[in-house]
Amino acid sequence: MSDAEANTEGAREAWRDAPFVPGLELSGALYAEAVRPILDRRFPGLSHSAARIGRGSEVLGFDTHQSRDHDWGPRVTLFLREAQYGEREAIRRVLADELPCEVRGYPTHFADPHFDGGLMRAVTAGPVDHGVSITTTARFFRDYIGFHPMDGATDMDWLAAPGQRLRTVAHGRVFHDGLGELEPGVSPFWGRPYQVPHAARFTNALIAAIGRSAIRALPLVGAVSQFADSTDVTDYANTWRALSAIYGVHGAAAPDLP
Repeated sequence: MSDAEANTEGAREAWRDAPFVPGLELSGALYAEAVRPILDRRFPGLSHSAARIGRGSEVLGFDTHQSRDHDWGPRVTLFLREAQYGEREAIRRVLADELPCEVRGYPTHFADPHFDGGLMRAVTAGPVDHGVSITTTARFFRDYIGFHPMDGATDMDWLAAPGQRLRTVAHGRVFHDGLGELEPGVSPFWGRPYQVPHAARFTNALIAAIGRSAIRALPLVGAVSQFADSTDVTDYANTWRALSAIYGVHGAAAPDLP
């Protein structure tokens, strides 16, 4: 029996009657309201990312009131840099000692956390067997999908990865990305029904390859599609003239407007 198990006397399983809170929202509250303040206070300057990705119906937004019977609750994965991975046990212990016993009405303690995802159990005092796992991005991806996407994954790597696991990585939620390694690589294009890549790394590589410093120093103006692949550009004469100047189209006249 864990120390937390000894503190269950007098604790009511009131969470069973609590209003349902979607798991992603609950996990976000755990991070923002409990985990992050502790990290800022006890490990100031710790560079990390935090997300709820991986297994669990809540990651895909499929969780319901019934999902709470097991493998559900306030859970977060913390990602550290490899050089800081040795601090994981110290961080885990501090969180066990200092996390509140509940967040948004749900326990932060899990009974048998390694059996089928664990079951939330109300306790009156810590330490708690919490649902905060600590890893690195490389370790997480290699363990979960078999490879790290930033390690030069091959076509066969992607084809061999279980589609369900890829979905639970792509459709989870990132609460903080201090490492700059978790934010999604694609997103909807202004509400249109197709995806576009976030090309910051590609752009930076192109800029670094420019030999002439004068050209390299020119301000970035974004992709043409941000403006010209839209009828909006023809609706505003001033915008059209400003873009013409930026792109060096001297003497370009504004289109005829009704």
